[in-house]
Amino acid sequence: MDWKGWFSILLVAIQFGIQPFLTEKYLHKTGIKSIIVIIQEIVKTICCTLVLLLSGQFKSAFKNWTLTTSLYLALVPSFIYSIQNVLAFYAYQNLDPLTFNLINQSKIIFSAIFLIILLGKYQTRRQTFSLFILFLVSVMLSYDSSGSSKKNIHHHEHNTAYGTIAIVIASAMSGLAGTLAQVALQSAKMERNSVLYSMELSWYGTLILMGRLYIEMQLNLFDGDIVNKYGWNRGLTWESLIPITVNAIGGIGVGLIIKYASVIHKSYALIGGIFLSGLIRFLWYDHPVTPIMYIAVPMVMYSLYLNADPKKGPPPPTKTVKTE
Repeated sequence: MDWKGWFSILLVAIQFGIQPFLTEKYLHKTGIKSIIVIIQEIVKTICCTLVLLLSGQFKSAFKNWTLTTSLYLALVPSFIYSIQNVLAFYAYQNLDPLTFNLINQSKIIFSAIFLIILLGKYQTRRQTFSLFILFLVSVMLSYDSSGSSKKNIHHHEHNTAYGTIAIVIASAMSGLAGTLAQVALQSAKMERNSVLYSMELSWYGTLILMGRLYIEMQLNLFDGDIVNKYGWNRGLTWESLIPITVNAIGGIGVGLIIKYASVIHKSYALIGGIFLSGLIRFLWYDHPVTPIMYIAVPMVMYSLYLNADPKKGPPPPTKTVKTE
């Protein structure tokens, strides 16, 4: 693995570690989740375009591109991701950042379940044990978050119960979307540029969200009702682009890890991100790390190590082009 692979791992680790803190600081809770995700998808499209242009891969990536193939590969996963992203932003603003990152690892469990259902691929004993550890940690953190402070670093009200439900559902949808993408790519039997695929998911995700938001505005429901009352930019400032852009770059970074390293190394990036989240929380967060946090951090890190270490077992069969 050359410097590009190590750089990609470092990029995702930093993004994963600081994302919840940036979201909590620069995205106001009154911001409309659908609008935030739409802006994020537009920013991600711009970033993907720049990556393809700067790397000289723009023409080659679109050489054999067709609309039919694009819709087949990306439409359904993008629909699921668009809903998952809205739930994830809601969870960001209702859970402690480190709690969010740790519970978010349950997506590996859902990925394993959907791999069995859709592809008939089973985990090794080693990987099954790592999934059990993740499940145990998720239960511990759910209990811990229910009794934690209901104030964040800016003293906004937290709804930890709904936040926990949102991140669990979002993790399940992430596992399903990733597995569907894998099924589509394997059945198509074709190589796909990872950055181009991220761009396609952003295209369709944006269109789906805009269509859904338009319908909700006409019916005065959910986010559409909020837009009608307060406008689309409620709770948004120019600073809001900071967490939105960082999250978009992180999505591209995952694809770069797969391209320049391997899908196995994504787990090591997440380990680094969890460590960084714990360090930030310990040094700058208003509230001290709880005893359960001290136990959960090494457990999740060890679980990811068991699931990904190529020296002590085969890698998990979860190669996907993009994950959330």
